[in-house]
Order: sequence, then C-alpha cells, then structure tokens
Amino acid sequence: MPRRWVLPLICLYVVLVIVVIAWPGQRDVLATIVDFTTVYVLTWTLVAVWRYAELTHQQLAMRAGEWRVLNKPVVFLDADVVPSLDPSRYETRYVARNVGPGLAVNVHVLTLNDDGKTEDVDTIGAIEAGGSRVLPEHMDTHLEAHAGRLSGRVVVTEAMKTRTVQWVVTLNVADKRGQVRHSFLEDFAVEGLALSGLLEQHGQRFAEALAVLRRQVESDRSEAR
Repeated sequence: MPRRWVLPLICLYVVLVIVVIAWPGQRDVLATIVDFTTVYVLTWTLVAVWRYAELTHQQLAMRAGEWRVLNKPVVFLDADVVPSLDPSRYETRYVARNVGPGLAVNVHVLTLNDDGKTEDVDTIGAIEAGGSRVLPEHMDTHLEAHAGRLSGRVVVTEAMKTRTVQWVVTLNVADKRGQVRHSFLEDFAVEGLALSGLLEQHGQRFAEALAVLRRQVESDRSEAR
C-alpha cells in the first residue's frame, strides 16, 4: 500500500467509527467494523513479515555471493630460494602460491603449445588462502628449460562456485635467471563448465596471452643488458 494512502484511510476510519457510535442502534455495525479492522490489520502484518523475511533472505544470499567473489583465490608460480643439502649452497624451488583471500579448491598448472593445445596438465590439489605448495621436481626441470624458449605456464584455479567466478587464470613466465613474471588474465564463470571445456573455448587465447608476456620478459631482459 502506498504511504500516501495511509493517513487518509486512518482519518476515514476514525470518522466512520465516530458516526456509527453517534448513530443510535448501530452497535452491531460497530462490532462488524472492529472485526473487519482486526482481520485487515492482521493480514497486512503477515504480509509485512513475509516481505521482510524475503528481503532479508535475498540480502543474505547477495552478501554471501559478494563475499565469495571478493574472496576468490589467485594462484601464481614463484621461485623460492631454499637451503640445499650442502649448507654452503642454496637452490631454487618453484612453488604455487595463493595470494588471494579465498580457498583454491583445485590448482591446475598447464603447459600449452603455440596453437593453444594442452601439452601437459599438472594438478597439484588445493591451496588455502595465503598458502603455497612446492611443485613436483619434474615441473622444476621444465620451468628451467622449456624447448629453448622462456618457460611459461598457465595456472587455472578452481574457486568456490559463484554466479560470477568459477575459474581464475594467471600467466607465469620464468626468465633466464629462473625468476617468474606474473600476469592476471581473467576469471570465468560458466555454469557446468569443466576444465576441458574451458581450455577448448579459451585455450588459444591463453596461449596468445602467454606469448605476449614472454615477449615482454624477453624485451625487458634485452634492455637490461
């Protein structure tokens, strides 16, 4: 009911009650008006409570969705220098690090060829927010030398499913010194889209973006000489 109608209706009701009271022999009419008013007030009270509950549910669902979106995982590859078996030496180990505030449900490290086809997929499991996971040794070797080119990997992270985020994609290129340059590509949300479907639809785009990052790293390296 529009608010502008409330005051006129109240005034009309008061006037009607006064007239009925002042009119002799109209007690039954007054009782009927009271009963009708009670039913009317109760009905609108129930409607208001239902509407409030519905709005509260919608707001809670929206806030939960926003929380998941804001707390999405973002996973990059990094080079960590750690002590080796020889106390006088150090070695580089590569890790997948979740720098985002959300849980990475599954982390997939992809090797793509220039045509966007997947050459290799290493799935390394879940990583908590702010956590990291050491990559297997065979991935270390591949990062250090990859077909004579600057090594690059696409990291596809599965997030908790929301309406706007399901997959978070980053680019990672290791330079000649083994240090990794990063780039955030995009997040995707397509209902029911599996990793294979994501790669089929966007694999070529991932490969092109990775090639661009490789060229940027190579250019920076040449300028630094």
